[in-house]
Amino acid sequence: DYASSLLDAKLEELPESEKDLPEQQTYDPRAGLSLAEQLAMNKAAADEERDQRNRASARPRGLDDDDIEFLEQVEDNKRRDAERFQDRDNADAKAFREALASRIISKTESNHEPENSTRGV
Repeated sequence: DYASSLLDAKLEELPESEKDLPEQQTYDPRAGLSLAEQLAMNKAAADEERDQRNRASARPRGLDDDDIEFLEQVEDNKRRDAERFQDRDNADAKAFREALASRIISKTESNHEPENSTRGV
């Protein structure tokens, strides 16, 4: 038959080392699956491999001296800003109370001017 003669001709062209190799029959778990199913399996395997690599590189590490110093500086800056804000707020409240008190005093002084009483005449 033509197919077997063609196969024999191809085998004669191969070097001796390749002729003696047994046919490798490997188990393919995707045999009989549709192309979409095979692609989904390949994608899932690639995603799993990527996740494994990312998990290894994303492990938390301890803080070094530079990190600690930086975080302390940030905390100090926040504390100083909060103190400045509180000081300004207190000064504004004091100025408001003083202005209000002086306004009340000036109104009460103007209301208590001596009156010329002409009653009872």
